Amino acid sequence: MAEPAVETAANTPFGHVLAAWVRATPGARGAVLVDRCGDAVDYARVPERISDLDLQIFGAQLTFATGIFERWSVRRGFGERAVVLVECTGGAVLATAPAPGYFAVGVLGRRAGLGRGLCAWQEAVGALHGLLV
Repeated sequence: MAEPAVETAANTPFGHVLAAWVRATPGARGAVLVDRCGDAVDYARVPERISDLDLQIFGAQLTFATGIFERWSVRRGFGERAVVLVECTGGAVLATAPAPGYFAVGVLGRRAGLGRGLCAWQEAVGALHGLLV
């Protein structure tokens, strides 16, 4: 099976990390890194699976909820970089704060490899953390 064509918005190191996650995760639609205001820093997507606008909206909308959960997780002793997983009938969304003030969101299709996606997500978030701090 041919690897899907993955494009990044700004061709930054952040986009390359996100693109690697999309390629490593069967059924991934895309991933985005946003700042605390919800503005996209860079993203990677399979154009046939998600529009750039939808991907950026996912990222912007999840910054608030992910930030709250991140603070709760740290206060309760669970640590940093908690993963918020939202499963729906049409797919799943992963959200994490790789560094203070930044949020990463990954969007998966309904038939995605969730276990493989979560494992690769942890690696991607670690790489983003290294780039951001």
